[in-house]
Amino acid sequence: SVASQTVMENVGTVTLTASLSAASGQAVTATVTLSGTAALGAGADYTLSTTSISIAAGSTSATTVVTVNNDTTDEDNETVILTLGSLGNASAGTVAHTLTITDNDAAPSVGWALLSQTASENVGSATIKAVLSAASGKAISIPYFVSGTASAGSDFDLVDGSLMIAAGAIEATLSVPILDDQIPEPSDK
Repeated sequence: SVASQTVMENVGTVTLTASLSAASGQAVTATVTLSGTAALGAGADYTLSTTSISIAAGSTSATTVVTVNNDTTDEDNETVILTLGSLGNASAGTVAHTLTITDNDAAPSVGWALLSQTASENVGSATIKAVLSAASGKAISIPYFVSGTASAGSDFDLVDGSLMIAAGAIEATLSVPILDDQIPEPSDK
């Protein structure tokens, strides 16, 4: 069977206990293998105090400690799956434990790098840049809406849509095709 629990990213440490159904006259050992979506290591999502469990003869439990890194990156919730294996002097019961780390970081804010810009009608295209206040561990989809005095289809070729900023990036650009209609007119915005 599988045990599980959920903690907030700012929990600090989580003590996980491996338990026997009854005390044994012999020391019981197990290795801990790790999987899941969270990254192991200093500066990553978590560290683990030990990857081997030893329950002393006559005892019924031993622990390992997961230290969760409270980072500042907005990201999806992540999992650490700890599985007991290579059991010595015991048979398997519940061997897997899933620890879900719930992200506690706010999503970054988004804005245009420039609030307005001017381009000649014969320039071919204009580039507009969207910028995040901080990198995110998630891809960010930014909806945009086209409006103004310029006419879609005759002055430019762009419709409402969305711009994607990749996970880990802080900016993305949108190219706006500018159409040269050869008609003298006041500046369009």
